[in-house]
Amino acid sequence: MQLRAQLAVLVIWGGVQFASTSFGQAVGTYLNTGANTAPWPQIDATNIVNTGTLEWFVFQPWESSDTLNVTNSGNMISYGGWDFNYSPANLGVRRPASYFVNRVSGVVSALDTTEFGTAVPSRFFVWATNILNQGQLEVGAGGWLQLTGTNLNLSRGALTVTPIEASATGSENFTNGTFSPDVGIYDLYWGQTNMDFDTTGLWDGIVAISPPHGVSGGPTQIGFVANAAASYTNATGGFTFITTTNMDGSTTNNRVFVISNEVRQAIFVGVPNANLFSVNMGFSQSTILTNLFRRLNMAISVPLTNLTSGQPEVSTLYLQDTLSAETNTGVLINLNDGTGRPANYLLQRNIRDLGASGAGFPGPDFLYDPLTMSNTVALASPYAGYGAAVDSLISRAPGIPSGTITNYPGRIRVYADSLDMSSSRIRGEGEVIINSRHLVGSAHAVVDCENLSYNLGSTNGNLRLTSLANTNVNRLTGDILMWSGMWSNTASVITEFTNNYTQVTISTNDPVTGDPTNVTMFVQTNLDFTNVFSLGLHCLMVDATALNTTLPVTVFDLVTHSTNVVLDDNMTVVQSLLIDGKSLTINGNLNLSYKQLPNFFGDPVTVAVYDWLYTNAPNLLYFTNNGAFSVLSEAHFGDDFPTNVVGGPSSYLSFVNRGSVVAWGEFIKSVYCELGGQTTVSGSLDVNAQDCAVLAGVVTAGNDISMHVNNLKLNQAAIATTTRLYLTVTNKLYDSGSGASNSITCGDGFVVKTFAPAAANGDLLGTAVESDAADFGPEVDHTWPAQDRGSDNSGYANNLALGRLSLVPGGAEDLFPPLFVFDGSSVSNALYVDYLDLSQLADYTNEIEINPNLIIYYAAAKLSSGFPIPPNSKGIAQSAEEYLNGQFGGHLRWVSSFAGPNSSVDVVINGQTVKVNRALRFSKIIDSNGNGIPNYYDSDPFGLVLTGALTPANPPVQAGFTISWLAAPATAYTVQYSTNWTTWQTLTTYTNGATTSKNVSVVDTNAPVSGAQRFYRVVY
Repeated sequence: MQLRAQLAVLVIWGGVQFASTSFGQAVGTYLNTGANTAPWPQIDATNIVNTGTLEWFVFQPWESSDTLNVTNSGNMISYGGWDFNYSPANLGVRRPASYFVNRVSGVVSALDTTEFGTAVPSRFFVWATNILNQGQLEVGAGGWLQLTGTNLNLSRGALTVTPIEASATGSENFTNGTFSPDVGIYDLYWGQTNMDFDTTGLWDGIVAISPPHGVSGGPTQIGFVANAAASYTNATGGFTFITTTNMDGSTTNNRVFVISNEVRQAIFVGVPNANLFSVNMGFSQSTILTNLFRRLNMAISVPLTNLTSGQPEVSTLYLQDTLSAETNTGVLINLNDGTGRPANYLLQRNIRDLGASGAGFPGPDFLYDPLTMSNTVALASPYAGYGAAVDSLISRAPGIPSGTITNYPGRIRVYADSLDMSSSRIRGEGEVIINSRHLVGSAHAVVDCENLSYNLGSTNGNLRLTSLANTNVNRLTGDILMWSGMWSNTASVITEFTNNYTQVTISTNDPVTGDPTNVTMFVQTNLDFTNVFSLGLHCLMVDATALNTTLPVTVFDLVTHSTNVVLDDNMTVVQSLLIDGKSLTINGNLNLSYKQLPNFFGDPVTVAVYDWLYTNAPNLLYFTNNGAFSVLSEAHFGDDFPTNVVGGPSSYLSFVNRGSVVAWGEFIKSVYCELGGQTTVSGSLDVNAQDCAVLAGVVTAGNDISMHVNNLKLNQAAIATTTRLYLTVTNKLYDSGSGASNSITCGDGFVVKTFAPAAANGDLLGTAVESDAADFGPEVDHTWPAQDRGSDNSGYANNLALGRLSLVPGGAEDLFPPLFVFDGSSVSNALYVDYLDLSQLADYTNEIEINPNLIIYYAAAKLSSGFPIPPNSKGIAQSAEEYLNGQFGGHLRWVSSFAGPNSSVDVVINGQTVKVNRALRFSKIIDSNGNGIPNYYDSDPFGLVLTGALTPANPPVQAGFTISWLAAPATAYTVQYSTNWTTWQTLTTYTNGATTSKNVSVVDTNAPVSGAQRFYRVVY
């Protein structure tokens, strides 16, 4: 290492070694191996090396001159702080040092101090090209720790702000009527005077309830279930003698203690979790020796864990009430902000005195006993009411927009060009701010602070945000409320002596002679002694149920600079967000929200990130969410890119949600869009994509859902809107088949448009659509674009056929029936439905309207169980399918030949199982095989011929006859004819190679001669 002089002289001074050249010039190395507690050391050295202990009382950040390198493996303590940088002597210019190294065993501490009665926060600044921390760097609860450099390696080291419990204790001045509060404790309300109050309901053995009482903010009252209680009783008086007569006439003097005055005191405490919070209570002697009342003392403690040290730490609140024990009354003025606290209360963090523990829970008659106490109302009796807020910070700056968290004490800031914080431990109180152009890694790090801010990048194009934010931190915060009262009463105690006898004479007759005689005897009687005395009472109620041990973690700023960003953490961002890259993958939770900054000096200030806009990710092309993403207002995924930016993106290339996305309104414009997981929108959802798939996704919206896509596929999808569904598909709309299990629910109908060729439309036979009407009978409109192919199976192939359609009325249907209106998208359209469910409509004939340009075809149908379906003209019972066929002027038609996933039943024909239309199979009217037995009663209704018809073959153009039947899938048929029923000839053969049944027709052009007969049959 180059020194500033060529000759060096070694000087040893109390364990400190200097390598020096001449007086007044920088030495080569300052080495400390022992214990150095110099009050104000002056060091001018190129290198500082500490392996021992340095403890310096400087009351301001200590710094050296000409120091390029600092290495510590011991303990360095400064009451005021440290400022490590390179400061050449007499130049007045600060520059970064070369190295700052704190090894595994090294601890460098900057402690908060008090100078001339004023708190002095600690400061610990390091500015060096290379910073390595393997040990622990720490500042006080009010301090500021900042590391700035080019290469920072914090891996496995700790940066710590010490907890607030280590701070000083507040004090009170009864002479001046003022007090200084303990750190992080703020007055909410206060009051101390006299009042009348009812004493009968203060305590019932379980619940403590204060009387309504006046405080600075107006009347208030507290009440809670007591998790802990303690009592104290002290009676004064003397002994007296009560004479009783014995059975033999002698007397006995009974020594009895006669109470002249009795004091009763009690403490009742409610905590949020009795298993977590511990409560210690006690009663200590008054400074007035003749005063029988005692001070009431209480301490609430909760164990927390310091994540940087791994050691447990206990947060404690101590309260003392001297309302009855001392003469201090009235309200003390808070020297910090002019608020107040009753003079009888002391609230602080450090335990001062608990006193004797006393007895446990008092009985329900401890404060008022209707059998022994004379008065129910305390007249003009002293009371005190007080509420305080407990904070985890030493102080908070006034809530002003320009301040936010940057003014909070207990802060840690890291600024680096290259930063490795893997397995590091960082604990802040007010804030943790970390900026780095290249984050090497953060795996297994612990960042323990309520408020965070990150500006991170990666020079290799891949940035992974992991272990940078917890969901909560453990801190003691919240409100603590109290009331105490002091009053007097009169009580009486009755002492009963049952061994007292009284001499009596009884006149009676001699049993032998019958002569009258007198008998003298002693008869046992009770002698009651009533002791009436003065009773003094004092109780303290402490409602600590609003105390919290956890605080949510907030990321005020999240800025990333990398081509690909992966977020593994759970982050709530409230102030600013910038994803400067092309790809964002969320595996954790990204919540864009707001936060009200607590302000104990005025109204809180709100900061918020309400929307996801292109400005949050101006170059983003790929968005993938596997975790949870939520915004308060609108989320714009690729639809709001500015059009005037040459070469800028016009949409996302890929939007994939397999987790949860929650927004008030959501707008997606992407080449590929996949909606899996959960999409929850309070307002409208708009999707514009070339290819869109809802795969195992739940999509719900409080307003319209609109999808403008080229291709849309549904599988295991659940789509629900309380208003209308708009689907505009230019190519193919389809699901994955009968097992897709899709459900679509609309609250105001649907509008479906498609512009694809007929053969490419696709089908939705695995999709159930439910159309709900709102209350009070609205009109619900529906538009459908499928082709009208007649009552033929072909209408269910590549023609947007629906698996199920259900119509559901709203409330008050009997008074306000809804109207479900169906319309085609052009001059002639059809809606093919496998299962049409009208069972929830009380009067479907007046609740459905089908416009002339649309026909609804169905394979199965259901009406209300209470709807009477009349028999046909021959008195035979009809099914719902048969009854509805042809209604609404022929715009409702049954396709009996179609056997779909919701309308089919298995039938065995010649040993082969095939699917046929269920309603057709169980029809009591139709005889499919022409054997004179209706299908319902026929064990083999489709034997020989499934169903058939014989009609003239388009006369007069073509002679002969057309033979038609329903051909089962994968079945070969032979059409035969005969003139005598005995000899049959083959006309033609046909094989149905399809997977479903279909109507088939063949023509016999050889018409029989005039007067001749020709019979036909179809066999297989």
